[in-house]
Amino acid sequence: MEFINLVRVSKSFFLKKEEINVLKDVNLLINEGDFVVILGASGQGKSTLLNLVAGIDKPTSGQINVCGEDISQYTSDELSIWRSKNIGIVFQSYNLMPYMTAVDNVALPLAFRGMNKKNRMKKAADLLKTVGLKDRINHHTNLLSGGEQQRVAIARALANNPKVLIADEPTGDLDMANATDVMEIIYDLYKERATTIIMATHNPNYAKYADKVIYIAKGEVSSQNGIKHALN
Repeated sequence: MEFINLVRVSKSFFLKKEEINVLKDVNLLINEGDFVVILGASGQGKSTLLNLVAGIDKPTSGQINVCGEDISQYTSDELSIWRSKNIGIVFQSYNLMPYMTAVDNVALPLAFRGMNKKNRMKKAADLLKTVGLKDRINHHTNLLSGGEQQRVAIARALANNPKVLIADEPTGDLDMANATDVMEIIYDLYKERATTIIMATHNPNYAKYADKVIYIAKGEVSSQNGIKHALN
């Protein structure tokens, strides 16, 4: 089922009166429940594309339909509300509150949604167990390793049961062993939860996790390939 549809989407920025075209007439189709890898070198437009799908940024032109809604014309406030209900985001640099515990970090978006403390702390603890951090629930995140912090970030991204999980270079700050662990966690969550996942990376080795690989270069989608999981 078609779930995400971008039609002739472009994004430009101005730098000292010079227009910088970051994305150019991107057309993109993603089905519900797909694991999609956006593959390209640094500076090619991967993060910008993810920000548009997540409603963090707005397109200069074109139409973006996500989760059955045309978000292209939404205001910033409307996008914020829509994003909190539909999107979970995992950043390269974790973006955790360093002097809060792991469980408090994961529970934070649930507090914003109005869930009472008892229920949100239980759900946050359960999510941390899901990503293998049963013994780190009450540790402050600034005392955790990079791999552990990214697991906390994944748990936090899942707190609101998002329809789409966005992962922007989630292994970029990790060594090979931790990067592999994080990829396995994301893949296991994909299989168990059937969440639509869109992940940007410059590492072609991660294509094996995907249902579909989208290649992007100089702001243009060069090809979209459906592939069979090499992990099955």
